[in-house]
Amino acid sequence: MSELDIFCDVDLDAVADLLDDLICRRMSRGDVLMKAGELNSSVYVLLRGRLGVLADKDEELISEIKVGELIGEISVLDKRPCSATVIALEECTLLEIGESLLWSLVRASHEFARNMLILLAERLRSIREQFGKRVEMSKATERSASLDALTGLYNRRWLDNVLPLEMSECFSKGRALSFVMMDIDHFKKYNDTWGHQAGDCVLKEVANALKFVLRDVDYAARYGGEEFCVILPGVDVAGARSIGQRVCDHVRQAEICSESGKPLPSVTISIGVAEMGPKETPYTLIEKADRALYRAKRGGRDRVCRYP
Repeated sequence: MSELDIFCDVDLDAVADLLDDLICRRMSRGDVLMKAGELNSSVYVLLRGRLGVLADKDEELISEIKVGELIGEISVLDKRPCSATVIALEECTLLEIGESLLWSLVRASHEFARNMLILLAERLRSIREQFGKRVEMSKATERSASLDALTGLYNRRWLDNVLPLEMSECFSKGRALSFVMMDIDHFKKYNDTWGHQAGDCVLKEVANALKFVLRDVDYAARYGGEEFCVILPGVDVAGARSIGQRVCDHVRQAEICSESGKPLPSVTISIGVAEMGPKETPYTLIEKADRALYRAKRGGRDRVCRYP
């Protein structure tokens, strides 16, 4: 008994009459100790075996309870339903401390009360760490779902969700918004001549050019293949054309190298820009920028054209 953390430094002789009311409980694999949403009136100390914590009985394992740890103390203290389901992962032996006995031990032994606080603090710290890890995992998943793996820019899925919101925000505040479509010139020929790995280096370099030129409030995305797009909140078509020209110049002058450091031929891009009109939709705004892009292609490439 004295080897359990909950009874560390406790004068067991002084509380011997209370210890007689402790219950030794055995569980088989799969037995439910506590169920999420139900009230619990006992604190348990795991003596042998493994207990698993689930958000719900049918969900995957959240964490495990180690031998010597408490379980159920939070629901006893706050008198609220259990927040998780606890099941036996294998045959277990537990020491059950009923609610009234728990408080009798707290009143009878300062050491027992101290141990309860220490174990509770450890439990809360563990819960906080688990929650933090889940938040980080959720953020990582969200980021991976929104970003293009090769370039690190936003992807088409992100664009489809955010462009309508940005247009609505700018329209409601009476601000301009411009949309930019970009296409790497002769990219298929570049891939066929120098290989797809070289093509990937080109895509990364164009992404770097966008990151270098754009403001923090602008949004760049890989639209698909060798096409990129940019949302420019608060920028009219003249300003968008100026930004597009800086990107165009930056890409033309960029020194492109393979992953091994070998120099590769430079590339150029063609750019089309369009400004949001009073009755614009995301579809029509993209279409306008796309038409301007094809004007740049037909005009000789390596240039910026505006709509109309």
